[in-house]
Amino acid sequence: MFEAYAPTEIATRLEKSIDVSSLVAHGHAAKVYVGSKAGYLLALNGIREGKRGYDLSMCRSFEKKAINELCCIERHDILLCLTDSQLAAHGLSHPFALKALISDVRPISAFCAGVSE
Repeated sequence: MFEAYAPTEIATRLEKSIDVSSLVAHGHAAKVYVGSKAGYLLALNGIREGKRGYDLSMCRSFEKKAINELCCIERHDILLCLTDSQLAAHGLSHPFALKALISDVRPISAFCAGVSE
């Protein structure tokens, strides 16, 4: 039987002390962003040259509270992050600079993003 996809385990590369609270995929860059309960952002970069697996990089100073939800908007190079009832927009490249913060409307418990052409 033909298999279109092969599973790749990525959780073995994470530290045991990291509690994952959210995941989002960046399709064009072959990345997976992982949000933790401690506020860390982990970027899992797909390995090129025919190898399977991911390279792990961590941004420890991303947020101060638990990351509840992540959303990647590739067209505008923005990573939306819901934490502590506020919504923040960060750049998609390291060091993930803060671009905007929505804290006036509280509490924010969930969000959905849609980009029209």
